[in-house]
Amino acid sequence: MATVIEPPAVSMGSERLGVGHRYVKAAVHTGIGGIASRVLQGFAPIVLARYLGPKEYGVYALVLSFVGIVTGVSNLGQNAALQKFLPEYSVKDPARGGAILTDTVIIISGALGVVCTGFLFASRWIAAAIYHDPSLTGVFQFSALLVLALTLFNLASSATAGLQDFKSYSRAMVVRSAAFVLLGWLGVWLLGLYGALLGQLLASILGLGLLTAAAIKLSRVRFPGSLRPRFSKDVLKEIFSFAFPALLAGLLVSPAYWWTNTLLARHAGFEQVGLFGVAFAMCQLIALVPSSLSVPAVSFMSETYASSNPEKFSELVGSNLRLIWALTLPIAFGCALFASRIVRLLFGGAYRDASVLAQMMSFVALVIAVGGIAGYAVAGSGRMWHACWINGCWFVVLVVVARFLVWAWGAKGLALAFGVSYALLAGFLCIYSVAFLHVRFEGLKPLVILTLVCVLSTVVLTKSLAAAPFCVTAVLAEIGLVAAEWRTVLRPSEQSRLVELGSQLFRANAA
Repeated sequence: MATVIEPPAVSMGSERLGVGHRYVKAAVHTGIGGIASRVLQGFAPIVLARYLGPKEYGVYALVLSFVGIVTGVSNLGQNAALQKFLPEYSVKDPARGGAILTDTVIIISGALGVVCTGFLFASRWIAAAIYHDPSLTGVFQFSALLVLALTLFNLASSATAGLQDFKSYSRAMVVRSAAFVLLGWLGVWLLGLYGALLGQLLASILGLGLLTAAAIKLSRVRFPGSLRPRFSKDVLKEIFSFAFPALLAGLLVSPAYWWTNTLLARHAGFEQVGLFGVAFAMCQLIALVPSSLSVPAVSFMSETYASSNPEKFSELVGSNLRLIWALTLPIAFGCALFASRIVRLLFGGAYRDASVLAQMMSFVALVIAVGGIAGYAVAGSGRMWHACWINGCWFVVLVVVARFLVWAWGAKGLALAFGVSYALLAGFLCIYSVAFLHVRFEGLKPLVILTLVCVLSTVVLTKSLAAAPFCVTAVLAEIGLVAAEWRTVLRPSEQSRLVELGSQLFRANAA
């Protein structure tokens, strides 16, 4: 997650780089664009869930989770490599940076053709053997086009982020999200499930066009005369030494979502998957602000780590974690308190049974946001094989825990499994960052105490108070939490910086 603290300039070679200033500026751009994009994206599940109903929305969620796996395979881990290598070599060796960018595009294009063709021919087997429903064959066949569009869109977005053109990145994200809301609504209204997938496809193609134009223009400036393939041994070795473990680490995430949802579908039915999908959508809404600020994280952490100044890297990571925790906790607490009302308002009465799941996933979103900071630090340091093994351990824990808890409690068990596995992952990543990256996490004790109080307060308030007293008490509790964080968590310099950032966001929004 991007920080709002401005560390001193970092020296790289003979050039003084104002990393902190550019980091804050990038965070503002991605914050504005990301929040607008995520708000628009947040409407999509609401529209689709209302029109499709729990069962078909469950099918839609499962299809997208499977598409996520195939898309993850198709990029060969190159998206993470672009965000690390492009900012690094635009300073150190533009010729090598241009070769890495060109080689990556060619490699992914070839792999994508093979993967999409295989996915198309395997669709009947996937529908019959995995989901025991041959009628889903056409849905998976159509999804091959979605894999193509999403993979290219992710490639273009990673190149744009690696080139640090976050203004174009944010603009494309907003346009794509707005297009998906409109096209998804029209599609599901006219064609049902296929229309929802068609809306996703067309929106991704539109965003791809915008990102590709921006990336081509800026890459010609950053790497003049160097945008040509160079499949030399040393270039390919460097690309895949980072990309291959990044691919493996990423592939352990998407299959986890798909497998756990498939387990839930086979054990409790598609309706339970739909209910959990609503809770997971709320989890993503809570992560809207921290995830929007996270876009520049790997790029700038990589640049700071390359400066060989452990103090500045430690400050960047430690401040990020504390500030993102402080930022996300009030959002998660408020959503957990009002989960039943939010679910009924946004998704309708058919999803009222998802209220408890939404409460649980609200705090899971907090854990994911906090653990993500330490994960970005590992990626920024280039230790992707370590990240791969850590993700592997998380995957095993989630699979084992979910298998028992889903059998026992259905969707509630799956939400609990996500909470347990992500809490262990966040804790281990923080320990790793301290032991191997020499990061100092300071000022976390008040946040731990406040988080435990929020969890207990949610349980007590939602079970003991009637509607009117509950609303008053919940609002006062939320205000008290924000005040407590302001006094006990944030330093005076951070308070000033947050006020300044808020003013920048407001002025940019007004403009």
